[in-house]
Amino acid sequence: MSYDYDEDYQDEIDDVELRDFWAEQLQRAPWWLISIVFHAILALLATLAVIATKRETVQEAYPVEVYKVEKKEVVLKPKIREEKIKDTKPVPTDEPVIEDPVVREVEVSDHHETNTNEDQQMAKGDLDAASDSPFNARFDNSSIGVGGLAGGYFGQRLGGGRKDLVKRGGGSDLTESAVKAGLEWLKRHQSGDGRWDTDGYTSQCGKNPKFSGFCEGAGNQEYDPAMTGFALLCFLASGSSTSSGEYKEQVKKGINFLKQQQDAEGCIGTRSTEHHMYNHAIGTFALIEAYAMSNYNPLLKIPAQKAVDFLLKAQNPGQGWRYTFSKGEDDTSVMGWCVTALRSAKEAKLSVPDSAFEGATNFLNKVTTESNGYRAAYREREDGLEFEGSVIDDDELFSIDSKNAEELDKGNIPRELADKLKQVGKPLGYNATVEKTQITNINMALGSSRKLQTNDAWIIKDVVSSNPQEFVLQKLPDRIKLDQINEKYAASESMTAVGMNARVFMEITSGNDVYVNQGAQRLSQNPPIWGKDQQGYSLINYYYWYHGTLALFQKGEPHWEEWNKKMVDVLVNNQIKGGCQDGSWPPVGKRCRVNSRIYATALSIMSLQIYYRYPKSFGNRVR
Repeated sequence: MSYDYDEDYQDEIDDVELRDFWAEQLQRAPWWLISIVFHAILALLATLAVIATKRETVQEAYPVEVYKVEKKEVVLKPKIREEKIKDTKPVPTDEPVIEDPVVREVEVSDHHETNTNEDQQMAKGDLDAASDSPFNARFDNSSIGVGGLAGGYFGQRLGGGRKDLVKRGGGSDLTESAVKAGLEWLKRHQSGDGRWDTDGYTSQCGKNPKFSGFCEGAGNQEYDPAMTGFALLCFLASGSSTSSGEYKEQVKKGINFLKQQQDAEGCIGTRSTEHHMYNHAIGTFALIEAYAMSNYNPLLKIPAQKAVDFLLKAQNPGQGWRYTFSKGEDDTSVMGWCVTALRSAKEAKLSVPDSAFEGATNFLNKVTTESNGYRAAYREREDGLEFEGSVIDDDELFSIDSKNAEELDKGNIPRELADKLKQVGKPLGYNATVEKTQITNINMALGSSRKLQTNDAWIIKDVVSSNPQEFVLQKLPDRIKLDQINEKYAASESMTAVGMNARVFMEITSGNDVYVNQGAQRLSQNPPIWGKDQQGYSLINYYYWYHGTLALFQKGEPHWEEWNKKMVDVLVNNQIKGGCQDGSWPPVGKRCRVNSRIYATALSIMSLQIYYRYPKSFGNRVR
């Protein structure tokens, strides 16, 4: 009897292919798995040798058993794969069930050696194996997912290897405990419809008997989509998705809320609000990460792409973004959120044209120049660049006649002013002082401020009395308006940090160009401080700390280690412990007045998750 091919020759080919397969897998595997597989291969080769000498007998007596032995020994996925599949049970909901597809081709094997549920345990791996993976290395050993979860850009959030990244980046069990407590606070304050309610989240206070009390610090209701997006980004960075992880229920409900807020053109949140592009950009950011972290769930792909498409339509041609849809103006803060969302979309393999990044680069280059020391401006105006300034958070009380300006210019307190303050229960002490200045009216938004008008003004300080208080009087055309000052916030390098991050995310920097180097120098000279400057202006600024942390983590040394120590010290030591507020951060920072305690807590959590949120863009190690 003749054959079309030689059996012995074919056996040699099979053996070579098998060895090549295992060689590839061993290069990607952790040390303990290498050991197991190595011994398994020896056993398998021994078995094949016996089979080769007694092929005819084995095939006749045990044909099925030979197949089972091969399948049992050649395990392509660790046990975590099975656990993740079990975790994808359908959950009843009014929306279509959002869950990870069970079957998906995984491009490479996992390098984070322990189950996601073991994140608080010591990872079973070598600390030196943790990666400083560049963004463009989509599938490297450290940045891939397991069990149907995300890979590449988002993969290092998963598995026990995350603890290695925390340790090497400068975090600790203390920072992870702070993150955990913050996530639990967000979990307790999510509304039934899935949102994080900026002005109504306090309705959830006291529902858990272990956390009694009340959380003050409500914001403006128009920012619910943005605050929901921020909260979701925290849970997603912790490794949870719509159907996997400890906080899968919170993620699923929050994503369903954002989907319900999306209109036919893809805009997330109502367009009737003055700053709806903030809501949309941050909501889009969260929706994209949820799509990627949920194994590129097809139920999320369409709304995610629609959100991206709307973001692209809202971009000013060849430039950036502003508060509202295609307004024809640009600002650095809105651009920062938009660019970050688009970079995540690109990594999630959604459709993003290069022209979007080219336009943002054009705008960024206009507002960051050598003439201003490479400090990023907030925006470009007809009269020049506008930089972030100090902000006064105040409440209007009443007005007095404009004829009182003459007395105020002399440093005297007019009788009309003193009488009215007494009537409203805020009498001035004998040592109250008057100081002339100028005030620029500010309309505070999520990440920036909009200049309205500059007026002559006076600051009244009554700081010696038993009830210290400050007031600001602004000279308007027909009257003098008096506001009580709640807090004064110092200017910061927020826009410089945003600009640095945009350059990193758009990959237009090597990490060693003048923009990043000069920016890193500016940030390092203005580290996180919980307190006030010499003029009494608060330095508490969660927004600046988040963007600065992200920027310097990407840049690395020589600035990262010192910044990180101060960031951790400020956030860990000022996180609230006990009561309903347990795990949150106080809403006393710049912009918290409109964005609430949710804003302060979410940005603080994301700062402390820096070690594993994204791979490092440059090859330099942070330690």
